[in-house]
Amino acid sequence: MTFDIIALVCALGQSPAECQAPTAREVMVLGNVPTELRCLLESQQHMAQVAGLIKQDEYAKFSCVRHPDESL
Repeated sequence: MTFDIIALVCALGQSPAECQAPTAREVMVLGNVPTELRCLLESQQHMAQVAGLIKQDEYAKFSCVRHPDESL
């Protein structure tokens, strides 16, 4: 089982619950990892890398999503 690291860039006025792929200003798949724990750790690293690229009226939300070609 693998997981995709997804970054959503959303407007600062949007609540985190409203910040979803269809409503985000930008959606990025940042990588693929073997476990959810690894996804969490790598998401933190990506957050540090993109912090300076986010505009003042935006924020980034990261999530770990099971890779689509795999099922339980």
